[in-house]
Amino acid sequence: MLTDAWLWTGLVILLAASGVIVSLLSREGRERTWTLVILGCAALLGPLEQAHLHTAASLNKHVGHGVWFAAIAAGYAIDRFVAAAPEGRMRAITCGACVVALLFPATLGISQSRTFSSDWPNASSLISVLRPLVSHGNGRLLVEDPSIAEYYLKAGDDWQRWSSTRNIVTPSGKSTGGPSQAAGVVGPGNVGEFTVFILKHYFSIIALNYADTTTLDLKITAEMKADPHYHLLRVINYGPAPGTYLIWQYQP
Repeated sequence: MLTDAWLWTGLVILLAASGVIVSLLSREGRERTWTLVILGCAALLGPLEQAHLHTAASLNKHVGHGVWFAAIAAGYAIDRFVAAAPEGRMRAITCGACVVALLFPATLGISQSRTFSSDWPNASSLISVLRPLVSHGNGRLLVEDPSIAEYYLKAGDDWQRWSSTRNIVTPSGKSTGGPSQAAGVVGPGNVGEFTVFILKHYFSIIALNYADTTTLDLKITAEMKADPHYHLLRVINYGPAPGTYLIWQYQP
């Protein structure tokens, strides 16, 4: 996690550290130097917290929160570097060199942002099938990655109905059956706990895509196939391989 964070933000952190050194050597005052220190250290908070949690999930987003502050200190360092050049042609050349040097991280950042924001499967077919199933009644719902459905569907307001293949939400709002501590916060749920809830017919709708929690999904599927009250309703194309969502419904 720290290696990935360094590859993404190392240049900004180095420039921010340079800004601190410049401020310290130029004796511009403790207030400015400490402000730059705080801004630069903000880039370390996300990676350190992720390392503490032992998960790389959403690391790219959490790193970005702090690096924006470190970019202020990095900009200060670049400004001081340009200002140190003699006025006239030399300063213009120095400024141009800085712009060229920053083109690489800018290009990298743009390509990464495009990938992170667009490299997702189209959820419209899944939402259109789930909408009539979850809009009527108050049955419990088990969806492998429920956040998208909860966002787009009115039934998402009733968050206590929704469970994922990582945690089961009970009627009281508490979670159970979560992943082991060694698996991290995004690990698959406890197989035995999920089996108990399936056998009790706790969920009226179950949607699995066998991507994030494959082993648990297969166990849940085996339990539903052995239960005459669970029926496979739809198989929906969803993104790359395995590329499907299987939707099951409990019918007494």
